[in-house]
This record gives sequence, C-alpha cells and structure tokens, in this order.
Amino acid sequence: MPGWTGGRVDGWTGGRVDGWTGGRVERRTGRDRIQFERSSGPPLTQGKELVPPRRSLHSLWWSVVAGVLATTSVRAQQPSPPKPAGPKTLVGVVTDTIGNPIDSVELTISSLKRHAMSGADGTFRFDDVKAGPYQVVARRLGYYPQAQSTTVDDKGGVVAFSLLPGIRALPPVVSSVVRGGLSGVIGDTAYNIVSEAQISVIASDHRTLSDSMGRFFLDLKPGKYMVNVSRPGYRTRLVSVTIPNDSGRRMTVWLTPTNVGQYNRDAMAFDALAARLARRNPVWSNIYTREDINRMGIEDGIQLAQVGAGKRMDDTCSAIIDGGPRRLPLWAIETADIEAMETYTAPPPRRTVTSINRNQPIRGQAQAANVCGATVFVWLRK
Repeated sequence: MPGWTGGRVDGWTGGRVDGWTGGRVERRTGRDRIQFERSSGPPLTQGKELVPPRRSLHSLWWSVVAGVLATTSVRAQQPSPPKPAGPKTLVGVVTDTIGNPIDSVELTISSLKRHAMSGADGTFRFDDVKAGPYQVVARRLGYYPQAQSTTVDDKGGVVAFSLLPGIRALPPVVSSVVRGGLSGVIGDTAYNIVSEAQISVIASDHRTLSDSMGRFFLDLKPGKYMVNVSRPGYRTRLVSVTIPNDSGRRMTVWLTPTNVGQYNRDAMAFDALAARLARRNPVWSNIYTREDINRMGIEDGIQLAQVGAGKRMDDTCSAIIDGGPRRLPLWAIETADIEAMETYTAPPPRRTVTSINRNQPIRGQAQAANVCGATVFVWLRK
C-alpha cells in the first residue's frame, strides 16, 4: 500500500490503496472488507470491498509444480538398508529406482526353498538361515525380476534390491486359421492400426510390410519361426510361431510407442539370434515357441530347460535374458513369462581323429566350461 503510515492490517494478502494513512483492514468471510478513515479528502463509504488480485495461471502452474517436486523429493529419499539382525538371519529392503519402498515383493532363496514377502516399508526377513553364500531373487508384477548374491556370517546377512519398473506390453495373440502360412494384423497399444510395419522372419529371407489396414501375409512352410516386428517410432517385438502341417497361423501384435527408436542392444541381440538359428544343429539344440510351452504344460523355467538340454540342471544354472547381457537363474523364471527358449548342448568329443592336431584344443584358445551342460537363451513376453 503506497503511502501507508499506520493502522493495522489483519490477514491482508493483496490489493492497492493510494494515500492511505490510517484505519484497519479486517479479514472476513471469503473477502476483505475495510473500515477506515482518511486524514484528508472526502469520506469514503464504509464496507467497500477490496478483493485481492487473482494469481495468473502461469504462477499458479509453477506453484503446483514446485509442490509436486517438493513432495517427490521427500518421498524419493531412499530408506537406509537394515542393519544385520544377528546370526542365522538374513534381512533386506526392496525399493524402486528412485528409492521408494515396494511392498508385496516375493523374495526367494532357491537353495533353501524359502519364500518371504516385503512389508509396507519394503523390508523383509529370513530367520534360521545357516552361514554361507546365498542368491536371493525378488519378483513383483510391474517390475523386472532381479537376483542378488549375499553371504550370511556370524553377524547375519543383508541384501538390498532396486527394482526397475517394467512396461508390460500387450502379449501377441496367435491363433489357428485354415489358410496355410503366417498372416496377421499389426496395431499399437492404443488399439490403432499400424501400417508399413516390417514383419521379418529371423534367419530367413521372408519379410513383408503391413498394409493400410495393418494386415500382412507370409507364405511360410510348416515349422518353428522367430518373427521380428518393427517400425520407426515403436519398440521392436519378437514373436515365436509354430506352423503345423494341416493349417496356418494368424497373429495379432501390439507395438509399444517409443521416441528412442530401436535400441542398439536389441539390434545386436537379434543379429546374434539370426546367426545362432542359421548355424544350429537340430540334434544338439532345441527351440520352444510360446505354442510349444502351452502344449507341454510346464510351469518352471528350469524344468523346460532340462527337457531341452536332455539332462538335469541344478539351481546354479542361469539363462541369458533377451539376448544378454542380463542373466537370471532358471528356477526364478516362470514359463508364463517366456515367449521363446533356446537350448544348446555341446556335442560329445569325437573319437576319431579329424584334424591335424589330433582333435586337441588349439594352444592359447580359451575353452569355455559350461558346468550346466547347456547354454540357455530366454526371450521374455514384454
């Protein structure tokens, strides 16, 4: 208030009075009413309303943003990991990538066949755990599973998880049709038609584009195929298909929009998959599509891998996820999450001499030992 020299202001938040020299402003119901007296000039009518100016939409918007950021910064404070709880005890905490605790996470210790659930503060606890190294896996719907290694000693053990949120795309739908080959429709997760999407069969020359209605057709012979569906502006999808002798297959694929294009890691993984499929020996390898997994009725990833490898695999064996480099223990993978599985078993050494060095390893060449007896690749339904 320019020219203000005295008086009392109760709860005043805005407005302008020129030449004001006395009086008081009282806060009343919803508006500001003024009772005043002036040192000079004509008397002013009592009860004149003085309404505070409205805040601009721009300033209101930034006030809201500042409040949200302040709230988020408070919520994002990562809780400190719990302290060791003593001998024969394993404790831990589960948070997301910004530090918020996650409840209802299933924690599993495979070697002990033990399970626990995280509480509202993200913490969990296993009692009566003997000293030694352990691997703990955390799983929850909406997040990618994660495995951590820890050791329980005379003070106990502590493990912390930071789960990455997983965007669950709509899974592809494959159905049987009378017409042979592979046909289908390509759309996005908002159920819009996607035209000019490329549908290509990995390790094959078969490829085509979806038309203006999102439809396509590939004249494929009976067999198992890994199909790559891609288009700029969308995340590439991998779909496994089994075409029988007496009918064809029709698939509906929903692509997830993205603004980063195809990831280099995905492109490298698909190229490596094409190379493996092109040179694989059907005697020492197996490919299981989604349809194969449904028909077999197997629920555990380790059981499916054992069938493919033809030998027993223990809880230490892991699978390469989505082409790598990420790995997960086979026992922590449920077949409901698998789109396709590849198993490759090393053939036994030859008994006859077929090389000039009498089948001996080349000097200086590293020999990769596979204690599980097979290499397993798992492609998740994402």
